[in-house]
Amino acid sequence: METLTTYLNYLLTHRRLAHVLYWIAAFVFMALYGLGYGQPLLVSFFVIMVDFPVQIIATYLFLYVQLPWLFKKRYFLFAISILGFTYILNLAAHFNYDFGIGTKLISWHKPHTVVEILKSGEFLFRNTVDIYIVVFITAIIKYVKDYWASKSRIEQLETEVAQVQYNSVVGQIQPHLILDTLDTIIKKSSNKSADTPQVIANLSEVLDGVLYKTRSTHHTVTAEITQLENYLQLLSQVYPAVQQEPLEKVVAPSISKIRVLSLQKVVSYIHSEVRKQLPSITTKWQTLIIQEQYEQKDSLILQITISHPKDQRPTFDQLDEVINTHFDEETKYDILDETDETIIKVITRL
Repeated sequence: METLTTYLNYLLTHRRLAHVLYWIAAFVFMALYGLGYGQPLLVSFFVIMVDFPVQIIATYLFLYVQLPWLFKKRYFLFAISILGFTYILNLAAHFNYDFGIGTKLISWHKPHTVVEILKSGEFLFRNTVDIYIVVFITAIIKYVKDYWASKSRIEQLETEVAQVQYNSVVGQIQPHLILDTLDTIIKKSSNKSADTPQVIANLSEVLDGVLYKTRSTHHTVTAEITQLENYLQLLSQVYPAVQQEPLEKVVAPSISKIRVLSLQKVVSYIHSEVRKQLPSITTKWQTLIIQEQYEQKDSLILQITISHPKDQRPTFDQLDEVINTHFDEETKYDILDETDETIIKVITRL
């Protein structure tokens, strides 16, 4: 089975070879069909070869020239081409019968003159059926193949999109946070902890924000702060070593918009660096959001204060990149190093 799949994949990637093998198979089938009702193989060969070259030409004209005109709703051109090409193809088959392969069939056959062939409609209907039955069968085979190939490709793309969406969701809230949250839920459920539903609810809120709010690029400042608050609550429940104080905020209701998940991304990066650099240290966090005039501009200030031992100070080398990536607005930041705490202040213009 694996060998068959390998051969099929090889044919699909070598279209010319696939076409050659298809026409060989068609020729063999027609020869065997002739044998079925007692026609000698040599006679079958010459009978088939009268129309076979014309059938091949007609098939490619129909599939790659005429059908595209039909799909583009160029109906008049399609109809005229069917009539015109049918006549020309019949002439080709008639000439092949009278002056080509057909002379091998009946040696005493007297060929028509060129004028007679051009005017004659003697073989028109019969030749048209003989030619286009192969054309239509091939077209059906092609479009069945294309349908299954398209269906397979769509399923593959849906799988890839789902994977991208999953990676996007995981990436936007830190891969380890999802796994650690699930571990926390399992442990709390086993211990019948009363706050298990709250952890599940906070995870649901964070995921909901990532999945649905990111369908738009911006939302209100209030919506972003709510998203950040859910995220901070989840962090404090999953990581006891990160002692989060309740989020403090002084924000006036406004119509100002901010990039979706911009504040969360900053906090996510800072939190990740603190856990990476101070894995065995309990840190105390205070997050403050203030909307005020800063340098004569209406601005939003995100201030995070992290208490830690004075000789173990975290660094945030990529904070500039994070801010440039996730903020459209004019944004700046400062990092203040106090004796036993680090203060990060991010100021973005609304």
